[in-house]
Amino acid sequence: IVRIQVADTGEAVLVDNTPRTVQASILGAVSGALFVLFIMFCYYCMSEGIWVPETFTFRFGIPMLGAVAVSEKAMKDTDAANLAYYFRGKKQIAVTAADPQLDLKAVAACLPVMSGVEYICVPSYEQVPEAAEPLRKADGILLVIGAGSDSGRRIMHLLENLKLQDCQVTGALLWNADRRLLDAYYFGGGRS
Repeated sequence: IVRIQVADTGEAVLVDNTPRTVQASILGAVSGALFVLFIMFCYYCMSEGIWVPETFTFRFGIPMLGAVAVSEKAMKDTDAANLAYYFRGKKQIAVTAADPQLDLKAVAACLPVMSGVEYICVPSYEQVPEAAEPLRKADGILLVIGAGSDSGRRIMHLLENLKLQDCQVTGALLWNADRRLLDAYYFGGGRS
């Protein structure tokens, strides 16, 4: 042995082994909340729902002419003006939807009355393939999109099928939109 040394001659210290339930519960709650927020963020990023008209226009290149909120019985004046401009000179407008469950008669009742214009409710091509014929014969096609429905791929598939059938969609309408969301999006929540 080359060297021996005494390191500590003090008393032994008692180690506290009591459980820390409160700290563990707080840590678990915080980590769980962060995990749920992360999952919600991923879900939001992967969602294909259309909530704002510009999202549809950006993704599919078809002008979204306006939105009708859940409680509204008619289109707003600016949206009606958009519809009248895009469908000017057209006598027969086919109203169809991406969602086969959407009530097209309720949609047609909300559309503005234009002289010499007839709205024809045509079921979704996805539901009734024979609907391509009246869509081709119409002067213009108004595609109705349900707000928030997770239907991005369905819309893409429908538009591709309509293109194969020589049915050119003139414009779209966002149905059952959330007016508070749209006002917050456009005006910062200051106007309703």
